[in-house]
Amino acid sequence: MLSNQIAHLFIKIPLFDLSKSGIMDEKEKERKERLQLQKKFGEHLIMLRKSIGITPAELARRCYMERSNIARLETGRSNPSLYVLKKLSIGMDIKLEELLKGFN
Repeated sequence: MLSNQIAHLFIKIPLFDLSKSGIMDEKEKERKERLQLQKKFGEHLIMLRKSIGITPAELARRCYMERSNIARLETGRSNPSLYVLKKLSIGMDIKLEELLKGFN
């Protein structure tokens, strides 16, 4: 009899719905913000690269990176690490501060 009462309690307890709690909304908002930031950086990188008159392939060569990595950065499909940011600044012969200036 007791096991039936306990089973009955479990059936009536609603499951916690993450989508209604706002947790999923917050994660989705964070994901969209991250993607938007990556895309904005990619556009900024293209503008800087063009201002010094080099191709994506030349930038890749100067940074000792694969051309596909430069393409992912420029299209906003990749989030650059600090190490990659430093390589980009060296490859474009600009200070790291200049690479990030005007990007925000």
